[in-house]
Amino acid sequence: MQHAAAVGRAEVDRDRLRDRDRAEATGVERIDLAAGGRFGDGTGEGLTRSGARARVGVVAHAGDPRAGRLCAGLGCEHEQQRDEHSEGERRASCAAERSDHGDDTTPERRSSATAGRALRSGAVVLRGAIAPVLLGLLLCCAPGAIAAAPAVTGIRPALGGTALDHTLACPGGVATVTATVPPGSAVRLDGRRLGPGTHTVRVPLRPGQRFTLRFSGRRERTHSVRCLPADFPAWTTTRTAKPQVQWLVLSQFFPISGAYAIIADAHGTPVWWYRETRGRVMDAKVLPDRTVAWSASPLVAFGFGPHAHRTLGGRQLGDIRTAGIIADPHETLQLPGDRYLITVYRPRDHVDLRAIGGPADARALEGEIHEVTASGRLLWSWRTRSHITMSERSALSSRPTLLDGHTVYDLDHLNSIELDGPDHIVVSARHLNALYRIRRSTGTIDWKLGGAPTARSLRVVGDRLGAAPLDSAHDARVLADGTVTVHDNGTMLGRPPRAVRYRIDRARRTATLIEDVQDSRAPRSIAGGSARRLRGGHWVMSWGASPLITELTPDGSPVLTLTLAGGTSYRAQPLEPGFLSAAELRAGMDRMHPRR
Repeated sequence: MQHAAAVGRAEVDRDRLRDRDRAEATGVERIDLAAGGRFGDGTGEGLTRSGARARVGVVAHAGDPRAGRLCAGLGCEHEQQRDEHSEGERRASCAAERSDHGDDTTPERRSSATAGRALRSGAVVLRGAIAPVLLGLLLCCAPGAIAAAPAVTGIRPALGGTALDHTLACPGGVATVTATVPPGSAVRLDGRRLGPGTHTVRVPLRPGQRFTLRFSGRRERTHSVRCLPADFPAWTTTRTAKPQVQWLVLSQFFPISGAYAIIADAHGTPVWWYRETRGRVMDAKVLPDRTVAWSASPLVAFGFGPHAHRTLGGRQLGDIRTAGIIADPHETLQLPGDRYLITVYRPRDHVDLRAIGGPADARALEGEIHEVTASGRLLWSWRTRSHITMSERSALSSRPTLLDGHTVYDLDHLNSIELDGPDHIVVSARHLNALYRIRRSTGTIDWKLGGAPTARSLRVVGDRLGAAPLDSAHDARVLADGTVTVHDNGTMLGRPPRAVRYRIDRARRTATLIEDVQDSRAPRSIAGGSARRLRGGHWVMSWGASPLITELTPDGSPVLTLTLAGGTSYRAQPLEPGFLSAAELRAGMDRMHPRR
């Protein structure tokens, strides 16, 4: 009898391991969530993958899609949670703070978390939450099982996964938190010990400040809970598989609810931010030295303001400025030795634009690229006027726009700069529908991809859109293998945007399409946008004047989606694991917003 029972347990354990491995390989959880983000019907029953009902020891609120790992008929299934960080990053992060940022190892199905303005009510609930959620997490196994996590209302994302960073609202400088502590758990909320039962705690907290929540379950965990400003941009987050990205750098460029440069984690939780007071935040990015830069632009297409440059702790490092002409907010690229490549506009009067359908006597803005020091001293420049003819301009070049109340024509609209070896850069130009590889030492154009054909044009191979496939393109990047990626907006042709990747053969002068990725949820892109391919093969996209920021598989399947509430981000810069730790971001925020 004992032998038979042991064999039975071994078979059950083997089946569980097989199911877990299959779930991790296929991206399908062992237990699916029912429609609307609720598990089962709240009666303690849920659907297995096959659709059969199983009794479970968890009572879940309809608004909470993950109430922790479930215990079905044969016993407990506590999957071990693993950190996504490398061991080296774990050691570096733990030197500053014992617990670092974690991430889910299993997909979250139909999950949604909201980061943004909170409802102005007595309970702390962010936008998107129906009501304060009290999860009665019950011990579902035999006596001696490891204690469940506490349930805490008002924070996003909710406890139960492996997210260690959360946000809440603090109207009037106070965050009201209700925590339900199950038997066997040890909890400290803002340093206050909470025993089993339900507790309501009022924490003095102002925007940007945080408190910690520590509890011991399967292991001791420290959660960081930070107060969001009232005007913080709002978005929802949906995860359908495990992301490859660790951090997303973004800003809500239009419309303005609050002008913030933001770093969010792979749960969509803002972990770091800075509020800009001089204008819109555009082109927010973390630079190679782990400082942060963005353009503080008062206008949409053009800007006079400098590129702000700060440490993670908020210390101003000195604005990155141009040498006395109009600063273009589209791009800043940091070089070794505290040097920067930036896009610039140079006004020119009495320009004849009749060849492209414009007036005979116009004021035009021509694109330039400047290399400057941190103080704005000019080291090198490249001008479109010297290398690009009027015949290469598109219909967008002849569209008038306003700058300081005057009609001007944006001829080139340079929008990205990328290093390609020690003496070359690759530049994208929206109004030329093209990418250019430029030799810095001579200023000559090595090759051109897309746009009007010239002697330097590459022959396009394998692209369904033909010899001139790009339309209003943005964000050209060069990967380690030499391939080139770009966000192809499709604006003027009215087609959906796409992320494309080309293999460049300079000897044969060809550009062969090797990837073409789209998202049916982004049918149109009128401006802006970015396309970044990760080392693991996924793509992170900001879909260009669209509320969507997505991580996609190579076949276009969504992994992570941020949907901005009525706004758009000019770009989304992905940061992969190993570059920047959660401890660094938390420490930077704490320096800017200390609790006294």
